[in-house]
This record gives sequence, C-alpha cells and structure tokens, in this order.
Amino acid sequence: MAVASKGFVNTLEAIIASTLMLGIVLTVSNYASISEPGFEVDSQVESGLENLDRQGMITSDSATLEDKVEPYVPGETEFAVAVTEVEKVSKTVNLTDSSYEKTLDDEGEYREIKLWVEEEDEITVSFGEDFEEVLEDSGYFEVSLPTSEGDLRVSGGSELDLRIETYIEMGEGVEDDHVVSVNRVVPYNNSVLDVEVRMWR
Repeated sequence: MAVASKGFVNTLEAIIASTLMLGIVLTVSNYASISEPGFEVDSQVESGLENLDRQGMITSDSATLEDKVEPYVPGETEFAVAVTEVEKVSKTVNLTDSSYEKTLDDEGEYREIKLWVEEEDEITVSFGEDFEEVLEDSGYFEVSLPTSEGDLRVSGGSELDLRIETYIEMGEGVEDDHVVSVNRVVPYNNSVLDVEVRMWR
C-alpha cells in the first residue's frame, strides 16, 4: 500500500513538473512572438485602419489619410501612406461578329485587363502597335498592359466577360529594405481603394 502511495506521489510530482515546464515554454514563446520586430506596430496600425474604415474616414487623399493614421503609429516609427484607386469598367462582349475596341487615355499609372472566357477559343488581346497576347483556353485570365494609354483590341470567336482596371496611385512611396507595410482594401464610390501604410525606423 505504501509502495502504491509512493508511486502515486511520484507520478503526481512528475505531472506538476511537466505542467510548470509547459507553462514556462508557452510564456517564453508568447513573449518572443510579441517582441518580434514589426509585430506590435503591424497589429496597431491594422486596428487603426479598421477603425477608420468602420467610421467611413478613408478617402483617396493620402495627405489627409496620413494625419488620420498618425495616432496609430508609434512615435519612433517613420511612415508614409500610399493610396491606389482601382477604377473598374466591366462588360459582356460577344466577339463572334466583330472585335472589341477601345481607346484608353493616360489616366492612371497602369492598367490590367481581366477576362472570363466561356468557351475554348483563341482570344487575342492587342494593345498599341507592339503588344499582343493570345489566350487559347476557357477560364479566367489577367493581362497587364505595358502602358496606361493606347488602343485596346480584343478579338476571337467567343463570348466573354471583360473588365478593365485602372490603377491610380496617390502619395509617394518609400523604397527601403526595412519597410514594414500594412494594407487594407475598401470600397470607394464606384471603385476600390488599396491603402498601404509603409513604416520604417
């Protein structure tokens, strides 16, 4: 009986020791993750953008937005706000009888064409005099145009859904190896805004 009791005590001591060690490991791990460079800054700014979005205070004016974001950025951290407005024009196009042609102005820094092709048919996307891309399957495709200005032509023998996205960047970016960035995409008028807060020390 005494042997059994002693064995029980030894087992209990082992369990308590293991629990204490696990608690120490978890505490140290949690402290290490919180102390990682950029972790606390990221979460703080992310919460700030979420609050501003909830209050409807995010606009395309990057200078005004910097003033609104500043309270959420620690004092020893430098930061800049870059806002990219993405304007979207969508339509369904039937290329059976004729091609789709559109002249694009120089608004925006760059453009992408997104296509949802319903049938397996050869679709040709040409832009200006030097750019041409051929799509040979059905499905979803993204085509980045080399410039924002020029004549777009989409031809082939299929029906497809086409969307032209124009990216308009506002605010100066920061090029640095140690930049930490936080992004949030929000609806804005008939487009969306991609807000990026870039931070460095």
